[in-house]
Amino acid sequence: MKMKHVIGALAICMVAATAAQAGTTVWVKYWDVIPNQVVTIPKPSGGTQSVYAGDYQLYISETVQTVGTTGPGGTLTDSFCVDVFDASIKTWQQYQVVDLSLAPDPVGNNMGGTKARDIKQLLLLAYPDALDEWDTKTATGVSAAQYAAAVQAAVWEIVNENETGASYSLGGGSWTTTGNSTTLTFANTLLGSINSDTSDLLNEYANVWAVTNDKYQDFAVVRIGVEPVPEPLTMASAFFAICGLGGYIRRRTGRAAA
Repeated sequence: MKMKHVIGALAICMVAATAAQAGTTVWVKYWDVIPNQVVTIPKPSGGTQSVYAGDYQLYISETVQTVGTTGPGGTLTDSFCVDVFDASIKTWQQYQVVDLSLAPDPVGNNMGGTKARDIKQLLLLAYPDALDEWDTKTATGVSAAQYAAAVQAAVWEIVNENETGASYSLGGGSWTTTGNSTTLTFANTLLGSINSDTSDLLNEYANVWAVTNDKYQDFAVVRIGVEPVPEPLTMASAFFAICGLGGYIRRRTGRAAA
């Protein structure tokens, strides 16, 4: 069998495996924003709106849950909100697990690789150790609530800022945030570190993906140093891809022998 046929068959199988992973479904139930702090952000229709910024706590389950119910199940997971103006709801809903770059921006397009990379770098700067408890993370002169709110405000800045080449800052550009001065200063410090980091070194160690739903808020879910939710499906897809390649080779060999 010619090598180009092997390579072609393998490519087809891997595309199929990737497509299967992209359609992974999980069940998500929003729980609360703990800890949090109120910040004020721009509304799409004009004016401003005060919102809770902080650690968005979700229950996430790979086991099928009844949509619209509040029953127990899943694992309590820390995350940050991507699209602040969509609704959050405390009942089970079906979500898709996608690469963070595929999460929507404010006008419904994919946020893209650059913004996804910057969010990953931000979260690694803020939470460099996977064992850190997000709801108790502090810095010098910064409380747990200020810390979580600063990170969330910085995520919204990255997602919503649309000036090409603009440095991220909560106080300037096309998206501005107001609130507690300590919170905003810490957020800008984190954002400034992203601006000065021209390498992808940190990004290589970030395991951040998105859970998305057309009706409700989308979230950036963080796992540093462990595998993401879709991994079981990825393994299964790889298994079937290898099996499919084996079948293809056998058929090609059989035809050649005939």
